[in-house]
Amino acid sequence: MMTEVWKTVSDCPAYEISSEGRIRRRLGGKRTRAGRLLKPVAMGKYLKVTLVLDGIRLERRINRLVCEAFHGPAPTPTHEAAHQNGQLHDNRSDNLSWKTKIEIKAGELARGTRTRGERHGSAKLSEADVHKIRSMEGELPNSQIAKLFGVDHCTVTDIFKDRSWAWLEPLPGGHD
Repeated sequence: MMTEVWKTVSDCPAYEISSEGRIRRRLGGKRTRAGRLLKPVAMGKYLKVTLVLDGIRLERRINRLVCEAFHGPAPTPTHEAAHQNGQLHDNRSDNLSWKTKIEIKAGELARGTRTRGERHGSAKLSEADVHKIRSMEGELPNSQIAKLFGVDHCTVTDIFKDRSWAWLEPLPGGHD
Protein backbone atom coordinates (compact mmCIF):
# COMPACT_ATOMS: atom_id res chain seq x y z
CA MET A 1 0.00 0.00 0.00
CA MET A 2 1.22 3.45 -0.93
CA THR A 3 1.83 6.09 1.73
CA GLU A 4 -0.82 8.78 1.52
CA VAL A 5 0.66 12.01 0.13
CA TRP A 6 -1.03 15.40 0.59
CA LYS A 7 -0.71 18.33 -1.83
CA THR A 8 -2.18 21.82 -1.75
CA VAL A 9 -5.07 22.42 -4.16
CA SER A 10 -3.46 24.89 -6.59
CA ASP A 11 -6.39 27.24 -7.14
CA CYS A 12 -7.82 26.88 -3.61
CA PRO A 13 -4.84 26.89 -1.19
CA ALA A 14 -6.94 26.54 1.98
CA TYR A 15 -7.36 22.86 1.04
CA GLU A 16 -5.20 19.79 0.46
CA ILE A 17 -5.96 16.75 -1.68
CA SER A 18 -4.42 13.33 -1.01
CA SER A 19 -3.10 10.61 -3.28
CA GLU A 20 -5.95 8.48 -1.89
CA GLY A 21 -8.60 10.96 -3.09
CA ARG A 22 -9.37 12.53 0.28
CA ILE A 23 -9.60 16.30 0.79
CA ARG A 24 -9.09 18.32 3.96
CA ARG A 25 -8.85 21.89 5.18
CA ARG A 26 -5.24 23.05 5.25
CA LEU A 27 -6.10 26.31 7.00
CA GLY A 28 -8.68 27.02 9.66
CA GLY A 29 -11.56 29.34 8.89
CA LYS A 30 -14.98 30.45 10.11
CA ARG A 31 -16.64 27.52 11.89
CA THR A 32 -13.94 25.08 10.70
CA ARG A 33 -10.48 23.92 11.68
CA ALA A 34 -7.31 22.91 9.88
CA GLY A 35 -7.12 19.18 9.14
CA ARG A 36 -10.89 18.65 8.91
CA LEU A 37 -11.76 16.10 6.20
CA LEU A 38 -14.47 17.13 3.76
CA LYS A 39 -17.32 14.73 3.04
CA PRO A 40 -17.70 14.04 -0.67
CA VAL A 41 -21.18 13.91 -2.19
CA ALA A 42 -22.36 12.34 -5.42
CA MET A 43 -22.53 14.61 -8.47
CA GLY A 44 -24.10 12.37 -11.06
CA LYS A 45 -21.75 9.38 -11.31
CA TYR A 46 -18.81 11.24 -9.74
CA LEU A 47 -17.88 12.47 -6.26
CA LYS A 48 -17.55 16.17 -5.57
CA VAL A 49 -16.68 18.48 -2.69
CA THR A 50 -17.58 22.09 -2.02
CA LEU A 51 -14.60 24.37 -1.46
CA VAL A 52 -14.82 27.97 -0.27
CA LEU A 53 -12.53 30.59 -1.80
CA ASP A 54 -12.90 34.22 -0.70
CA GLY A 55 -16.43 33.50 0.51
CA ILE A 56 -17.47 31.90 -2.79
CA ARG A 57 -18.57 28.25 -2.78
CA LEU A 58 -16.98 26.15 -5.54
CA GLU A 59 -18.17 22.64 -6.39
CA ARG A 60 -15.27 20.55 -7.72
CA ARG A 61 -15.06 16.94 -8.82
CA ILE A 62 -12.56 15.01 -6.72
CA ASN A 63 -11.11 13.07 -9.67
CA ARG A 64 -10.14 16.34 -11.36
CA LEU A 65 -8.60 17.79 -8.17
CA VAL A 66 -6.49 14.64 -7.67
CA CYS A 67 -5.41 14.51 -11.31
CA GLU A 68 -4.38 18.20 -11.30
CA ALA A 69 -2.43 17.80 -8.06
CA PHE A 70 -0.60 14.57 -8.92
CA HIS A 71 -0.38 14.61 -12.73
CA GLY A 72 -0.23 18.34 -13.46
CA PRO A 73 -2.71 20.44 -15.42
CA ALA A 74 -4.79 18.91 -18.21
CA PRO A 75 -2.75 18.81 -21.46
CA THR A 76 -5.64 20.43 -23.35
CA PRO A 77 -9.07 21.79 -22.40
CA THR A 78 -10.65 18.64 -23.89
CA HIS A 79 -8.79 16.24 -21.58
CA GLU A 80 -10.69 14.74 -18.65
CA ALA A 81 -9.57 13.05 -15.43
CA ALA A 82 -10.18 9.40 -16.36
CA HIS A 83 -10.47 6.39 -14.05
CA GLN A 84 -8.22 3.53 -15.23
CA ASN A 85 -10.32 0.79 -13.63
CA GLY A 86 -13.70 2.26 -14.56
CA GLN A 87 -14.71 2.69 -10.89
CA LEU A 88 -15.84 6.33 -10.78
CA HIS A 89 -15.57 6.60 -6.99
CA ASP A 90 -11.97 5.29 -6.92
CA ASN A 91 -10.12 8.61 -6.91
CA ARG A 92 -6.63 7.38 -6.00
CA SER A 93 -3.90 9.20 -7.93
CA ASP A 94 -2.56 5.94 -9.40
CA ASN A 95 -6.04 5.20 -10.83
CA LEU A 96 -6.36 8.56 -12.61
CA SER A 97 -4.82 10.05 -15.74
CA TRP A 98 -5.64 12.70 -18.35
CA LYS A 99 -7.51 11.29 -21.37
CA THR A 100 -9.70 12.53 -24.19
CA LYS A 101 -13.33 11.42 -24.51
CA ILE A 102 -12.31 9.08 -27.35
CA GLU A 103 -9.62 7.45 -25.16
CA ILE A 104 -12.10 7.12 -22.28
CA LYS A 105 -14.70 5.44 -24.51
CA ALA A 106 -12.07 3.06 -25.93
CA GLY A 107 -11.11 2.07 -22.37
CA GLU A 108 -14.77 1.49 -21.46
CA LEU A 109 -15.18 -0.79 -24.48
CA ALA A 110 -12.00 -2.71 -23.62
CA ARG A 111 -13.16 -3.22 -19.99
CA GLY A 112 -16.74 -4.00 -21.01
CA THR A 113 -18.13 -1.13 -18.95
CA ARG A 114 -19.47 0.92 -21.87
CA THR A 115 -23.24 0.68 -22.06
CA ARG A 116 -24.53 0.62 -25.58
CA GLY A 117 -27.40 -0.93 -27.45
CA GLU A 118 -30.02 -2.69 -25.35
CA ARG A 119 -27.89 -2.31 -22.20
CA HIS A 120 -28.24 1.47 -22.35
CA GLY A 121 -31.00 2.68 -20.04
CA SER A 122 -32.68 4.88 -22.64
CA ALA A 123 -32.50 2.47 -25.59
CA LYS A 124 -35.75 2.22 -27.53
CA LEU A 125 -34.58 -0.49 -29.90
CA SER A 126 -33.33 -4.02 -29.41
CA GLU A 127 -30.62 -5.64 -31.51
CA ALA A 128 -33.35 -7.64 -33.26
CA ASP A 129 -35.17 -4.37 -34.09
CA VAL A 130 -32.00 -2.91 -35.61
CA HIS A 131 -31.46 -6.02 -37.76
CA LYS A 132 -35.08 -5.78 -38.94
CA ILE A 133 -34.70 -2.04 -39.71
CA ARG A 134 -31.55 -2.73 -41.71
CA SER A 135 -33.36 -5.40 -43.70
CA MET A 136 -36.10 -2.89 -44.59
CA GLU A 137 -33.73 -0.33 -46.09
CA GLY A 138 -35.10 0.85 -49.46
CA GLU A 139 -38.41 -1.02 -49.04
CA LEU A 140 -40.23 1.80 -47.24
CA PRO A 141 -39.52 5.47 -46.56
CA ASN A 142 -37.44 6.02 -43.42
CA SER A 143 -40.34 7.88 -41.80
CA GLN A 144 -42.62 4.83 -42.18
CA ILE A 145 -39.99 2.46 -40.81
CA ALA A 146 -39.53 4.84 -37.88
CA LYS A 147 -43.27 4.81 -37.11
CA LEU A 148 -43.31 1.01 -37.09
CA PHE A 149 -40.61 0.97 -34.39
CA GLY A 150 -41.71 4.07 -32.45
CA VAL A 151 -38.57 6.10 -33.11
CA ASP A 152 -37.71 9.29 -34.97
CA HIS A 153 -36.91 9.07 -38.69
CA CYS A 154 -33.42 10.45 -37.89
CA THR A 155 -32.75 7.32 -35.82
CA VAL A 156 -33.50 5.12 -38.83
CA THR A 157 -31.30 7.28 -41.07
CA ASP A 158 -28.47 7.08 -38.50
CA ILE A 159 -28.75 3.27 -38.47
CA PHE A 160 -28.54 3.12 -42.27
CA LYS A 161 -25.54 5.48 -42.36
CA ASP A 162 -23.72 3.64 -39.53
CA ARG A 163 -23.82 6.68 -37.24
CA SER A 164 -25.80 4.64 -34.73
CA TRP A 165 -25.55 0.91 -33.90
CA ALA A 166 -22.53 0.66 -36.23
CA TRP A 167 -20.86 -1.76 -33.79
CA LEU A 168 -23.68 -4.31 -34.27
CA GLU A 169 -22.48 -6.97 -36.71
CA PRO A 170 -24.80 -7.94 -39.58
CA LEU A 171 -26.54 -11.28 -39.27
CA PRO A 172 -24.68 -14.24 -40.82
CA GLY A 173 -25.33 -14.46 -44.54
CA GLY A 174 -25.88 -10.70 -44.78
CA HIS A 175 -29.65 -11.03 -44.14
CA ASP A 176 -29.93 -8.15 -41.76
